[in-house]
Amino acid sequence: MKRILITILALSFTVATYACSCGEKKGIESVDAVFIAKVKSIEEIDNKYVVTMKIKKSFKGDYQKGQKIEISTPTQSAACGVTFTKGKYAIYGNEHNKQISTRTCSHTAKLESSEIKNYEPKKTRNMRKRISE
Repeated sequence: MKRILITILALSFTVATYACSCGEKKGIESVDAVFIAKVKSIEEIDNKYVVTMKIKKSFKGDYQKGQKIEISTPTQSAACGVTFTKGKYAIYGNEHNKQISTRTCSHTAKLESSEIKNYEPKKTRNMRKRISE
């Protein structure tokens, strides 16, 4: 009886958790915009981060060096949001209503200073392991 009661109590406190799940990392051919930019500010608005950035180099899309742009991403990692900090990033994003959004399911990543000069955009990569028969 004691075990049943403990089991019932344990199950009643179980919380559902969700995790970001990516089928593939979206590369240059799968997104609308690819550029290197420096974070200028980060704000949290309506469950998303709005990151103001200054473009350093553009690979895809109509973006110019020196242009300021806003990027949005979900605040929660379970929704595949990118955690931005000060620094320079390679941004892979899609445009929706004149707003660029990015998620961890793209190749968006913080760059070290040594990586910026010779950076080459990445292609889409399947993240699931293939099972051979």
